[in-house]
Order: sequence, then C-alpha cells, then structure tokens
Amino acid sequence: VERSPDPVLPGCRNVSLPIHDEASDVDEVREAIEAGNWKDIGAHRMIRGYQAFTRRYRQNYAELLRLMADPANLPLAFHCTAGKDRVGVGSMLTLLALEVAEADIVDDFMASNEFRKAFNDGAKAFVRTQEAERKGIAEDEIDLEPFTAMLDARSDYIEAALQTIDEDFEDVESYLIDGVGLSSRELDAIRRNLLT
Repeated sequence: VERSPDPVLPGCRNVSLPIHDEASDVDEVREAIEAGNWKDIGAHRMIRGYQAFTRRYRQNYAELLRLMADPANLPLAFHCTAGKDRVGVGSMLTLLALEVAEADIVDDFMASNEFRKAFNDGAKAFVRTQEAERKGIAEDEIDLEPFTAMLDARSDYIEAALQTIDEDFEDVESYLIDGVGLSSRELDAIRRNLLT
C-alpha cells in the first residue's frame, strides 16, 4: 500500500480494510521466485490462504459488508492487488449474503481468469525467461505450475473457502451472523440495498 497507494478520486472515500496473509503476500512470493524456492508457492499456499481469509479476517469482511448495508456508501468498489484473492472472498461473502447459489459463486470467481489473461500471460513469459536464464536452461524446460497457481483463479481456492465455512458453521447465515458478526438487520439491509 505504501509503494502503490490508492488514488484519491473526487467524490469517493477510500476505506482501507487490510487483509494480509501468505496467499496475498506479494513481496514474499516475489522473494520465493527470485530465490528459486518454487516449493514455497503454488496451489497449496493459495488454498491455505483462502481458508485463512474466511477464518482470520472475518472482522475485515464484516466492515466491507457493513459498508454495503448503508445506502450512503453505494455504489461501492473494492479491490486488492490481484483482484481475485481477497476480493474474490469479499465477493463470495457478498454473494452468499445475497443468497446466490454456491455453483454460481464459483462460476463468478472463475470469470476472473478471462479478465486477468493478458496480465497472467505476460507475467508467466517474464518469469519463464528469468528462470531459464537463472538456471541456464531452455525456457520450455521451466515448469511454471507453482507460479501459475498463484496467478490463476481456481475453483479449488474458492471451494476451500466455502468448505471452511461449512466445516465451521451450521450454515451460511450462521457464518454471516455468528462468525462475521453481522446483525440480521444489517444482512436485511445489504439484501435490500443490493437487490432492489
């Protein structure tokens, strides 16, 4: 955030809701890649991160959802560095609050890949070239799977977050009220504000 702060947009209020976990630690991932520690990145890291988002950052997501409960805050835009991980879980929780089917939530999450394709392709080409030079081998010998796993929106990730909610709570409503801390009134206001 210090290196790349949000722009100040006229008529908009910036609200910071920091969610910092291993899946979202861009500096740590970059350092692992530069050091050749590919075992430290990959799908396993992302799944753990998504599970952590739904467990450790409930209060942060509660603040996001509470913003949606107040019509004075709408329209509302929220983002993170990659636009798929922390925001993906925030979008998932918003859609769960709106009683959207889990299959539709997964489809929505997977659409991120279409919007990120050009960036992801460029990042993979750059890392492939860098790794080939560092290792002194041909680019086609570089296995980018661990890196690609960090860039992709994969159904396993969002499903891990959904499964964590299922494991920890009786149902979504219990998670949103008892876990996240929303009141029934706030949940009703979110539904009213976003569905009407």
